Amino acid sequence: MRKGRGPSTAGVTLLTMEPGVRDVGVRAAVHALDAALAEHRRAIALEAGARERERMARARVVKAAAAAGEAALEQRVDRPMRGLKVAETWIEVDRVMHRLTAAVRAELDGTDLRVLGDGWSARLVPAPGDGPAEAARAAAVRVGEAARGAHDAAVARLALVAATARAEGEAEYAAAAALAAADRRIAERHGERARADACLSALTARLGPLRRDEPPEVEAARARIAPARAHLDAEIEQPYAWIAEWPPELAGAILRDLPEERREAAAPALRRLAAALAPGEVALALGAAGENVAAVIAAGGAGTGSVRVLVAAPAGVSEHAPGAPAGLGERRPGRMAAIAELARAARAS
Repeated sequence: MRKGRGPSTAGVTLLTMEPGVRDVGVRAAVHALDAALAEHRRAIALEAGARERERMARARVVKAAAAAGEAALEQRVDRPMRGLKVAETWIEVDRVMHRLTAAVRAELDGTDLRVLGDGWSARLVPAPGDGPAEAARAAAVRVGEAARGAHDAAVARLALVAATARAEGEAEYAAAAALAAADRRIAERHGERARADACLSALTARLGPLRRDEPPEVEAARARIAPARAHLDAEIEQPYAWIAEWPPELAGAILRDLPEERREAAAPALRRLAAALAPGEVALALGAAGENVAAVIAAGGAGTGSVRVLVAAPAGVSEHAPGAPAGLGERRPGRMAAIAELARAARAS
C-alpha cells in the first residue's frame, strides 16, 4: 500500500489510499477463511475417522455372525456306500434327495440295499466282493440310526439356525445403527459452520463487486469463494438413516437378505410384514419378488414348530405352509428354502 501525505490536523498526518489499490484486509480475510475452513474440515475428518474405525470393527462382527449362520445350515454328511448320502434331515439315494423321517428304512435284499420311504423306494447294487457287501450292511444300520434320530436332529438344527440367524440380524442392525449415529455426528460437525460463514461473508464484503482488471491477488481471493461455498453447502450422505423407520426384528433381515436395489419396490410389503410381526417374533430370512416379500419368521424362544412363513404384498399378508415360494430373489439363494425345510422336518412327528 502506497502511503500519501494528506492534510494535517493538529500535527497528525492522515494516510490515504490511491484509487484502485486494495488494502491488506483482503489478504487477512483470505487467511481467516482458510483457517476457518481448515478447522471445519479437521472436525469432520476426526468424526469420519471414528466412523471408519467403527465400520471396520462392526464389519468383523457381522462377518463372524454370517459365517456362524452359514455353518449352522451345514449338516454333517455320511457316505456309507457308493450312491448313498445320509445327513441329519435328508437322505440322497442314487442322486435323488428325500426328506429323512422315522418312516425311512433300509434293508438288504441279498447283497443289494433297498431304501424305502413314504411313497418312494430305491435300490443300490454294490460291487462284487466282501468289502462292498459289508459296506451295504453297515449302510443299512446307518440309515436306520439316522431315521430314528432325524426328528430330534431337525429340532436341534432348527434351534441352532434360528439362534445364529437372530444373532446375525442383530449384528447387522447394530452395525447399521452405529454407522447411522456416526453419520449424524458428521452432519452435526458439518453444520457447525458459523465461523466459516462469517469469514466467507467478510471476504465477500471486502472484495466488493467484481471489477475489470482486478489485481491477481484479488482474483485469487475471489476464486476462493465458490469452492468454499460448495464445501459448506454440501450435504452429508447418511446411507443408514432409513433403518430408523423399521423395527430391529425386521431391519436386520432387510440389511442381511435384501439387496439395496430391491428395497424400494418391496417397502410397502415390508411395512405390512412389520405390522404382522407378533411380539418376540423375528425374521430369519427374507426374499423378494417384485413388490412381494416372503419371510421365514421365528417366534420368541427356540421351541419346536416356532417357525412360520409369511408372504407379504402391498395389499396384505398371508401365511403359508413352511416352504420358500418360487421366484424369489435372495442374496443367499437357497437359504430360505433350507430353513423352511428344517421347519417342516422339526414339525414332523
